[in-house]
Amino acid sequence: MIKRLIQILEDTEPPKWIYIIKASVISFFPPFFFFLFFQPFITEPELQVDISVSLGLLNFLLISPLVETFAMWLLLWALSVFTEKTYLLSVISGVAWGFIHGLTSPIWGLFVFWPFIIFSFCFLELKKKSVKDAIIVTSIVHTCHNIFPSICLFAVPKDFFLQQRIARIFTNRYRDRYRYRNRESE
Repeated sequence: MIKRLIQILEDTEPPKWIYIIKASVISFFPPFFFFLFFQPFITEPELQVDISVSLGLLNFLLISPLVETFAMWLLLWALSVFTEKTYLLSVISGVAWGFIHGLTSPIWGLFVFWPFIIFSFCFLELKKKSVKDAIIVTSIVHTCHNIFPSICLFAVPKDFFLQQRIARIFTNRYRDRYRYRNRESE
């Protein structure tokens, strides 16, 4: 499976928009499923932010991807002194970015580990042809990746826990509590 993902990311020949879609999907789904699995164990809405929606969206969808792509380029350049292996550079970059994001919230650091491996890999592969394309495409992939988390951060109420509510609907415990509450109110 990982080999196939690497082959997809190494193939920089298709049109850029197809590459962006493929890389965005690859970067998004593993952390999304990780979130669905671990979300019931998150007791506080750690990933919620208290800034205006327009400023937050501007930051998450435009500014951060571009700034982080330039910073990632510098990090990868510095790390390339020690190794030229794309896979190793990508993993080290993912760990570094996970640590940096984890300073805000440890769980956030776990969620960005995989995407930054993908962003780094994309950047390194595209840089072989053009640094400009590497910066633009990687920033767009990062923006596409940030769309769903941005919706969760800014459009979903702070007390909304999708996975917990879904799990409660389908468990006997929830039905038992519901029945018990109804009996009390009668």
